[in-house]
Amino acid sequence: MKPIPTFRVPLAGLASRDAWPLSSGELAVRSGMYQRKTPSNGLYVGGFSVHNPRTNEVWFYLVTQDSSNLIVTITTYDQDWVVVDSIQTNTTSAVQAVNLTAVEDQMMVSSPNFTTLWAVVGTPLLKAEKTASAVPGRVTLDVPCGLSVGWAARAVIAGSNALYISDALQPRTFDPENVLNPPGGNIFGVTVSAGGALVISTTDGVWALPEDAANSPRVYGVWSKLSDYNCFQHRNVSNIHGALYGLTSQGYRRIDQQGSEEIHLGEPSAVPASALFPPVACDDFRRGSIFAGQYGPVVGIESHMNVTHLSAGVKSWWRIPKASGAAGTHRVVGVMSDADGTDMVVLPTGVYRPEGSVDTRVDTGGSIGSSSVTGAVLGPIPTRPEFSNVIRWADFGTDGTVMTIAVGNGTKSVLVPQVAPVTGTDSWGTLYQNARLRSRRVNFVERTDEIVMFASIRGPGDRFGPGFDVHCAGPGRKRRTG
Repeated sequence: MKPIPTFRVPLAGLASRDAWPLSSGELAVRSGMYQRKTPSNGLYVGGFSVHNPRTNEVWFYLVTQDSSNLIVTITTYDQDWVVVDSIQTNTTSAVQAVNLTAVEDQMMVSSPNFTTLWAVVGTPLLKAEKTASAVPGRVTLDVPCGLSVGWAARAVIAGSNALYISDALQPRTFDPENVLNPPGGNIFGVTVSAGGALVISTTDGVWALPEDAANSPRVYGVWSKLSDYNCFQHRNVSNIHGALYGLTSQGYRRIDQQGSEEIHLGEPSAVPASALFPPVACDDFRRGSIFAGQYGPVVGIESHMNVTHLSAGVKSWWRIPKASGAAGTHRVVGVMSDADGTDMVVLPTGVYRPEGSVDTRVDTGGSIGSSSVTGAVLGPIPTRPEFSNVIRWADFGTDGTVMTIAVGNGTKSVLVPQVAPVTGTDSWGTLYQNARLRSRRVNFVERTDEIVMFASIRGPGDRFGPGFDVHCAGPGRKRRTG
């Protein structure tokens, strides 16, 4: 029995690295990651952005922690990165998580590890002091610590296994009667569903309380269990476009419904030795973090992040630009939006925005480094198990200038000829057009039992072709099956 001589491998069946879909839906090399900001003291432990209705601007809030004294600093910037305000608070532990909550025109910055802060949107942050109840003589609690969310015009702050719910439109007024002990175990996530329900992620399932439970001054309602997902640490769950996602051992899945499909993030183990970096694999992705991006989940694990475009069906591993720093200083700790909606990734050593043609970063000494961006697609090609294929050639297209194809231990780099207008002879027209994809055939004599293809192209915006054409020839011995 002979192997099939030539077959087509569509791009959709392959994993991608440092790639992103264009508006046309075609896959291309991602833009460079430009470092917009570096911490002046300590490391970033969180960051978020808020639209300021008073000026119609976007303000940025970056949270740093000094490892020597554990002091936390929250710095506010306008959209031009000019410092508006800065406030410090003390803590006795490393910051595990931090978030921002808005209730009407008021906002709160909260964390399980430091005092909750409060402000009217567009004004400096202050320590959140409790305010008196509208009911005369009623005792109120100090503003608690913990992750928070705005729900039914109230602020909800999650303690380890309790929920503190404020009075309506009074996010700093907490009545002891509205301290709930919900079902489930310890709480590591609190959010609001698309239908308005209060949702908590615990060590014993995901639970929801309907919005009408907050119709009366005292919050009262029946909790319902949404799924059996168990959450064991902060930053393992995120509300993304109204759907709740949680990290799993193999990747992530929706956790606000039972039985949802798990999205696997690990790469094939049989990656050619010439690939740009080893396979991205993890024994348990719950050691990472997940955040809401403009187009879908952003998962950070060690020195890589996986970015998903839900509507395009694309997920790609991106290498994180590395500034000098200790181990663990390259993980993702936040995602925030620029004024035009573009995601910016917050790492402990800097804030990065996708723009330009190279990855740039500022090292500790102040020197600026840069590295080129190379995207890749890779993955195994299913073949009959009794074949030992001899790969004769592979054909792949791109509009980039440098392409590398690897099969097994064989690697070939080629220059792709370009076609460009010639000044003085060609008509330029009035519309911009992309260069046409051009294929190059690369010859191999590579025998392999498992075909794993790898193709890389260098240059942000350069497109990948729709797939590989692979040709096998030669006798090909049969595998021993027993």
